[in-house]
Amino acid sequence: MKDPIIEEIHRYRAELAKRFNYDIRAMTEHIRKKYADYPNVVDLSQQARQKRAARVAEGRASYGKQD
Repeated sequence: MKDPIIEEIHRYRAELAKRFNYDIRAMTEHIRKKYADYPNVVDLSQQARQKRAARVAEGRASYGKQD
């Protein structure tokens, strides 16, 4: 039995990849720009993780907040 939600995710991912000629950098940049106006979207980039790790090490972590 196929899950319709998973199928939709796969279909969207395939369409996005095709639209950007399978260029992962172009897709990532598009997604970053698309969600830049949404402050509740968590930034999981390497740079953001390093900043959070530094705050935790200093004992002043602000969980759930972005820089």
